[in-house]
Amino acid sequence: MSMQDEFKLLVKQLKLEWSLKEKAKNNNNLNSESISNVAPFLFLAIDKLIKLANEFNVSGVIKRGIVLEAVSELYDSLVNPLIPFYLKPFSGKIKRLIVNVVIGSLIDLLFQFPQEQKNSHEFWDTK
Repeated sequence: MSMQDEFKLLVKQLKLEWSLKEKAKNNNNLNSESISNVAPFLFLAIDKLIKLANEFNVSGVIKRGIVLEAVSELYDSLVNPLIPFYLKPFSGKIKRLIVNVVIGSLIDLLFQFPQEQKNSHEFWDTK
């Protein structure tokens, strides 16, 4: 299976996981979703996407691009429907800010450091 196919499959699984989780939590009432519920799920999804990207022997630029593409698709499915109607005209700019700047910077940080340092409490300790 190609790298892109594996990412498409993972994104599909993550969308299904979110849908099932929210339906169970809200007793089939999806109107109670909120950005605060989707944010932790999205960050866990990013972690899974980065782990998948690290399984392939390709350059960091390609990994970053594929992860951002997958995150963008997840954003469209999970976050975009939650944007209030009065912010809908700005939804494209909001998406670009969140996906390209915020999440893109996070991905850059996570790809920059080796896995053993990312998981180390000593690495994040600022003493």
